[in-house]
Amino acid sequence: MSSDEIKNQIILSTINVIERSGIKNATVRKIVEEAGVNIAAINYHFGSKDRLINETLRSTLMEMKKDTLAILEYGFKSEKEMLFSLFTYYLEGAIRYPNIIKGHFYGSFVDNELNSPSFNMLNELFDSISIVLGSKRKIEVEIQIKLRAAISSIMFIGIFPEILGPSSKEELKKPEFRNKIIDQFINNF
Repeated sequence: MSSDEIKNQIILSTINVIERSGIKNATVRKIVEEAGVNIAAINYHFGSKDRLINETLRSTLMEMKKDTLAILEYGFKSEKEMLFSLFTYYLEGAIRYPNIIKGHFYGSFVDNELNSPSFNMLNELFDSISIVLGSKRKIEVEIQIKLRAAISSIMFIGIFPEILGPSSKEELKKPEFRNKIIDQFINNF
């Protein structure tokens, strides 16, 4: 494997370990076991566990940004179709990677760190989405508030599905249930 392939394998393994164990319990030992590399590879490519975790989170942020911009550029026929695609992407991402998302906002919740890369990227994406929505109608503060509230709520539901009730975690696995939730948020626009 090339150096880049090893580095990518370590990042993917770190994502898997964070998903299984949470960001606080993601140890170098668990990561190297998952990646099939030795500790020296972590030190060589990242220098430390903290830098590996930061690079992993940065990598997932960049992927989310790339996917969001691709959705915005797709050329949907209606605002509703675009919002449905965006909201579906965020809900399914939160369901699939709840501990990665928690990791992104760990410092914000625990240390009141509101100027983190994750917070800044999310605000940048909100602004990009608002601009696209504004191209169809006047950009209003109300639209920005509704958009931010909808995406934040959708992600929160994906991370903590039990907030919808005891059986919601299983229900969220069903596309028709997810679509029903997304439709309710779209109807707020």
